[in-house]
Amino acid sequence: MSETETEKEHGIPGKVTELVDELDQEVRRVAISRALQRLGVSAQLLIHAVEGLRHLLAGDREHAARTFEAIVEEVRDTTFSLD
Repeated sequence: MSETETEKEHGIPGKVTELVDELDQEVRRVAISRALQRLGVSAQLLIHAVEGLRHLLAGDREHAARTFEAIVEEVRDTTFSLD
């Protein structure tokens, strides 16, 4: 997939990568991890999702698909509680 002139002009791929990096850093923070845990959401699951995004952005769709399939299975097997 090639970038359009608008994407190149505005640095969209770089911005998306920056956002993914920022999300990765935030999810790894202890306070964020604890807040997610209170919501019944695994920080590790989100870190895994960020890894899937990285594979997708790098053009490795097969690896991204395997990563997201593993996430789907984990979500299906997990009982979430929002209490």
